[in-house]
Amino acid sequence: MNNSRVLWIKVWGIAALQGAITLSWVIYNLYLPILLVQLGLGQKIAIALLIGENLIEALIEQIFGRNSDHQQQLFGSRIPVVTAGIVLSSALFIAIPSLIIFAPSNIKKPLFLVLVVAWASAMAIYRSPAMAILGRCATIDSLPQAASVLTLVGGLVGAFRFDAYGLIVEMGADFAFALGSFSLLVAGGILRWFNPSEAPKVVEQHPQR
Repeated sequence: MNNSRVLWIKVWGIAALQGAITLSWVIYNLYLPILLVQLGLGQKIAIALLIGENLIEALIEQIFGRNSDHQQQLFGSRIPVVTAGIVLSSALFIAIPSLIIFAPSNIKKPLFLVLVVAWASAMAIYRSPAMAILGRCATIDSLPQAASVLTLVGGLVGAFRFDAYGLIVEMGADFAFALGSFSLLVAGGILRWFNPSEAPKVVEQHPQR
């Protein structure tokens, strides 16, 4: 394969964000039942929350996916939408355990439900635009190779939950959520630094005459 067909550094920048997104969801899914029990809410609510979040995410991803296409046409970059979504979701993520600790007990339950749905919605803002950037990091015939890096990173981080379940729970919610929030910010910084918004420079080979 001609390496000029894939901007590998920029692909790895997107893969870093994919890994941070997966890590955040691993932490969230592990702690959601625990936090619900702490609040005196049944674990069955977790199922309803996840279903509702998935429906909202599908709608938001579609909306912001179209908007990012328009932004790409105007400014040549999806990075602003992605950056804004990362910062918002990072702040909301660390706010989840903070609410459990500091919020008045009489409003913890409704605020928690609103907060977790808001966080899942914020995650959906930039996931589709971020993944769409991949199309500008590789030519069409090289996209499967580029996408395989994202699949690999997401799969490795996702599998981490089986080996580190006890470790993540022992961290405590405040530390675990802080880790997820920090990983999102770091991955967003890496993505912005590499700024994968330009079309790949492919070396064209002209037939010799």
